[in-house]
Amino acid sequence: MSEPSHLHPQIRFLLDQSTAERLEYVNLDRWINHAACSSIRNKAKSLLFLPHSTQATCFMIVGAGGTGKSSLLDRISKDSESWSQRQSIPPGHIVLKLSAEPTLANIIRALCEQFGITAFNLRKDDIPAELMMLMRARGIKVILIDEFNHLLTVNRVEQRKNLNFFKNLSGPPLSLNIIAFGTHEALNAINLDTQLISRFQIFELPQWKPDEELRAFLASYEKFMPLRLPSNLASKEIVHFFSTTLELTTRNIVNRLKWAAMLAIIDGTEKIQIENLTIATSVPDLTGVYENE
Repeated sequence: MSEPSHLHPQIRFLLDQSTAERLEYVNLDRWINHAACSSIRNKAKSLLFLPHSTQATCFMIVGAGGTGKSSLLDRISKDSESWSQRQSIPPGHIVLKLSAEPTLANIIRALCEQFGITAFNLRKDDIPAELMMLMRARGIKVILIDEFNHLLTVNRVEQRKNLNFFKNLSGPPLSLNIIAFGTHEALNAINLDTQLISRFQIFELPQWKPDEELRAFLASYEKFMPLRLPSNLASKEIVHFFSTTLELTTRNIVNRLKWAAMLAIIDGTEKIQIENLTIATSVPDLTGVYENE
């Protein structure tokens, strides 16, 4: 059999694995670098490389649901971990995912738990002394905040407390660089504090358009689909199918690709086509595969 040149060399071995193993690989989340995310990712990495500064830099990354905000946050976190391993130092970031009801007490408790301490005697919007000490000892420079738009789900009093707390985090003595992710409603949250919004640079993750960037993304994604035959995902026909069938978010596109690839493995066609993309509206029935293995 000729070399499957349509696949990335690192995954070609999967063609010799069981059907279940190939299906499980298809279902994995994977990072495909593309222009919209790459620029933001590189700016965030630069904050990790630069020496600590009293002048914090804050980014707000906004986008509709499914545009890849959480995936980008996870990738930046992994970049930080990789950098710290190479430097033999602790990671210079922490991750905070805001709950559906992010009171200040809940936010501080979540941060303290990451350092194995309990926050007592919370006072207004002050940063607990123990937490501040541990952050400085660990060399924390960046805090990644997911679901920043959840700040709007609490009352105005709690909103003000939370915003003041984040303002304190980004000011001396910690001067943490804040990289926040959320829907466009997150902009309404920081608009409540003129001092805080002045610290943020705003970046948007747009939905895809049927253009060369989408074709490049699809071509890259195809290399990690362990199918025996090339699918030519960057073709005009498949791009047209996506643009006329789906709302062009990363989540919608990737889910449809995963489900269509699973069907292609199960039915033996071994490539993604308009036919299986059309019917791949949900996870296919995989019971026959797993019950027979």
